Amino acid sequence: MDHDRRRHGREMLVPLNVRTYRIAIVNGIISMAAIRLADESTILPLLVHKLSGLAWVVGLTLGACTVARALMQIVISRRMDTLEYKLPDYVASAWFRGTFGIVTAAVLWYARLLPGAVVVAIVALASAARAAGGAWGMLGFTDVLAKSVPTTKRGSLWMWRRMLGLGIALVAVAPFVSYMIGPGGPFEFPRNYAVLFFIGTGAFIIAWILFSRVHEPPSRPSSRRLGVAMHLTRGVRLVRRDKHYRRLIRTRLLLGLAAGIRPFFVVFGSKVWGLSDQAAATFLALQLGAEIVGSIISGRMSDRHGNRRVLIATAVTLSGSAALAVAAAFVRWPAAWPVAGGALDLRILVLGMAFVFGGLFLTGYVIGTQNYMLDIAPQRLRPSYQAFASAFTVPLAVAPVVYGWAADAIGFRAVFVTGLVLALASLVFAGKLPEPRDELADADLDEFREPPIAHDEAPQ
Repeated sequence: MDHDRRRHGREMLVPLNVRTYRIAIVNGIISMAAIRLADESTILPLLVHKLSGLAWVVGLTLGACTVARALMQIVISRRMDTLEYKLPDYVASAWFRGTFGIVTAAVLWYARLLPGAVVVAIVALASAARAAGGAWGMLGFTDVLAKSVPTTKRGSLWMWRRMLGLGIALVAVAPFVSYMIGPGGPFEFPRNYAVLFFIGTGAFIIAWILFSRVHEPPSRPSSRRLGVAMHLTRGVRLVRRDKHYRRLIRTRLLLGLAAGIRPFFVVFGSKVWGLSDQAAATFLALQLGAEIVGSIISGRMSDRHGNRRVLIATAVTLSGSAALAVAAAFVRWPAAWPVAGGALDLRILVLGMAFVFGGLFLTGYVIGTQNYMLDIAPQRLRPSYQAFASAFTVPLAVAPVVYGWAADAIGFRAVFVTGLVLALASLVFAGKLPEPRDELADADLDEFREPPIAHDEAPQ
């Protein structure tokens, strides 16, 4: 036991590679700005809803993305566990994602030449493929970070990535999206969305090329590649034996099920209140601003206090977002509330605050779950730990479909109330998570501590 804790301590307290740390931040700045051009919680649901006119199709598309992520990671982790270097897989995933990003843009540009159902199907399938590629790349990306950045610096790394990237998105991307999808934009629907996907993919390519230039330390890989059946069996065994891992999966599952209502905020505003596409751009801007603030809070909390506290705060903000959505659906909010010098649309105010809390949730979820996973996963099984965490949360793929069907058949009220109940349950489970760093505090790690900064001098 002491040996395992000492080895785990060495893996958590790796020396800081300054060059990788800085490149990862710049990579994140570009990626965070680019992803908002085709944001999966606002832009993609709005696009699919406008193409199909059905909320359940939105849910099906988002569910397919969730399944694709999980399947890709399960399949690819069996091989990646045995690799000494993971960066080549990151590069391969970039080509994969880029290809389907261009396919999406091309289909939207030439949508008038194709049947509407075909366009919807291709957009949905290409979105799932891009999600799968992102999940594949994330296995390589996080493994490189875990070997190059100590646990006490990963919070600040994600903070700078998200804060600066989202700052650019708020100042430049959000106004551009509003202009492109608004009535005064230069292109008609869906070519305006095609331009967003094309520019976003181009920016991603720059970010991927940049990160491919880091120097990756060698891993301590698994000794042999398991067969498919043994690989799946090992995944079940990991959950049974590692209480930290088991509790994290339960918390992620509840958080994900509750967060599944978030893409329907903008659908609710469009379908029930008749809000314009520009209102969606306003909600995106509010969410971005909240994510910037949340990046600072969650990043510092992660470095100073650990990631358990980040996950608890994440559950609190998700509960707030769901509660505001419930209020939006149950209360009759005036479209023109008299204020000094004019009128205020309280519908946009209430739904906008739901997006603000949603933005705080997004940042905490990314920083908290990623860093907690890196804290508890042993190096030789890190890809499998991440993959099976996704596999055991596959039920999340069903949630958007069910929510979409319920929104069409029953109404948005039932959907939002369900999300609130699940969010409150996630808060209870997050409070039961242990803090991995507490165990390290009791271990004698002095013999494993290396100088805090190790500049990378390897030739590129």
